[in-house]
Amino acid sequence: MKPMRYLQGLSLVLIVSLNVCAQEAQPLVDAAAKLYAECQTYSIELDNRIVQLKSAPGADGQAAQLEVISTEYRRLNLKVQRPYGYWLMAQLWRDGSASRPNAANGAVAFSVVSRSDDALPRQGVVEGGTFKILLAPAEQFNAMANTRLGPQAMEDPVLRYFHAHRTEPEKNMSLGLTEADVIGRETINGKTCFRIIGKTGNGHSVMLWIDRESSLVARSVIWYPGTDSESGLKMLTVIEAFYNQQKINPGFAPADFSIGKSTGSGRVSAQQMGFGETADLLKLTEISAR
Repeated sequence: MKPMRYLQGLSLVLIVSLNVCAQEAQPLVDAAAKLYAECQTYSIELDNRIVQLKSAPGADGQAAQLEVISTEYRRLNLKVQRPYGYWLMAQLWRDGSASRPNAANGAVAFSVVSRSDDALPRQGVVEGGTFKILLAPAEQFNAMANTRLGPQAMEDPVLRYFHAHRTEPEKNMSLGLTEADVIGRETINGKTCFRIIGKTGNGHSVMLWIDRESSLVARSVIWYPGTDSESGLKMLTVIEAFYNQQKINPGFAPADFSIGKSTGSGRVSAQQMGFGETADLLKLTEISAR
């Protein structure tokens, strides 16, 4: 009986694997693109992790190893009402030696930008420990908002639809993937997702998780290789995102685009944001390189 059960179990695994491999990636990618391009209103809480790694020489002739030199976390709360309404709250904190100037390790930087048909563009910033609401120059609003979305946001498969200067994307705008293939399934926040690997428009390796039921992108990882200008060692920047609390075509009131007195949720742990150990991210890096 045991050999028979083993064979039955093996057959089931093979059937599931074949079904996953038979699933074409392009229809999944196109369905997600259609949702983001055609919705009139949208909201999301996005958690972002940016890990910088440097290639360190291996000991005793072993292969070089990647070591983490800095980690940046970003939490974005975004509301968009096309063609003009835009509300973005950004929180940022960093760990490691490569922190940018004027951003101490562990300190939380917080800001809000907003515009709507009923109010002039505004920004909320913390100055000297005090939260202030200021008028934002209309001609500078797009740059201010897009900077807060984070580095490489133009390639993010979701944020690329919701830049401040792109509130009306082309109806056939794609997620920006090429060479897309389904490589498995995975559960994220209780939802079954297809895991897809491919390339961005600029040729960077990317991995996506698309919800099987809603067609929304649940998670993404993009890899950006480089070289350290001083040491000449290879560098790698990995940008990982979880797309939480997404709502397609939610109802908004004018008050939803106002700036209150809140200063955000403060620092949140990597575990609370859904990020796993860095070692797990390195395993995905190995998969992306194959």
